[in-house]
Amino acid sequence: MRCISHFPNYKSGISCPGLIPYLSSYHSYRELLDLLSTLSVEKNNFIFGHLPFSKTVSKLLEEEHVVVLIPIRDPRDVIISQMNYIMSNKNHSLNSYFASLSSNIERLKALIIGVDSPVKKQRLLPINEIYRQMKGWTKNPRSLVVYYENLVGPRGKGSELKQKNEIYKISNKIGVSLRKSDIENICDQIYCPQTPGFRKGVAGDWQNELGPDILETFNLCAQETLLEWNYN
Repeated sequence: MRCISHFPNYKSGISCPGLIPYLSSYHSYRELLDLLSTLSVEKNNFIFGHLPFSKTVSKLLEEEHVVVLIPIRDPRDVIISQMNYIMSNKNHSLNSYFASLSSNIERLKALIIGVDSPVKKQRLLPINEIYRQMKGWTKNPRSLVVYYENLVGPRGKGSELKQKNEIYKISNKIGVSLRKSDIENICDQIYCPQTPGFRKGVAGDWQNELGPDILETFNLCAQETLLEWNYN
């Protein structure tokens, strides 16, 4: 949730790599817990990273009074974004594997159903499993689900009103009082094409990019995920 960096009086965030959200590797939660325990989260500071849910880690964060913001995006847009990011990043651990697949249809299907990747003994998790892991964080009483589609605002084909409401929800959760001018300033900065990995940043663009075959595969494998996170 790098948008927090635009809130007044907040310092730069600490990057916590954790586990790549769509990979199942041989890292242990013990290593993740050790990493978290070494990070000092001061007031008006934040950590951002990909953390699959763990009861142990969630309890630790709750004991430290850490607010957990859970960014959620339509998974149909996520698979497009992930595919393009992997293919454009030669240093990505899955770049060579994805390049070996015959078409974007095969790459998108891999992101939907998951595969055993020959790279570094990693398994590409199915999209529904990734979202299932994130669902666990909602049980943390100090958590808040933040929807990407609400945050992007008009420049990302969203709503100005929903964008401001989402910022207001975040400010309430983290206990930061915002003036009207603060909210407007955050909204002006939050949609940032200069962000690493940014491509289009448009809400609902899956409707223009996913063909019938991919949508059929997605609905067979992850229809419940859409319903669970309130996507039609």
